[in-house]
Amino acid sequence: MELEQIYENECLFINYDKRTPELEKACKYHEEKASKMGLNYKDLEKWLKKIKKLGYTFDYGLDGEPYNLMTIEKYNDLLETEKGFGILYSDIDENYFNCSNHKESELF
Repeated sequence: MELEQIYENECLFINYDKRTPELEKACKYHEEKASKMGLNYKDLEKWLKKIKKLGYTFDYGLDGEPYNLMTIEKYNDLLETEKGFGILYSDIDENYFNCSNHKESELF
């Protein structure tokens, strides 16, 4: 199974019928606001803080779209799975991104 499919199977934004009543209550206001006027980063941080108290987390991108809503435990398990796929940026040698270690001709 591909990593993207694993996340989709666990994401409670997609599988909202698997949410606990407490999580549903914590999500309702923010999801309604998102559908009406969108969310800014402050909104997302407030929402994230609220659900972390319940044991959940999610990611969001520069576009302000939240994704990968799941338990913190499941999220951490999936991060370990990502390491198995070899795609975590933290596993990449940081010198690869440090341009001062390369000649200009090597960069282009």
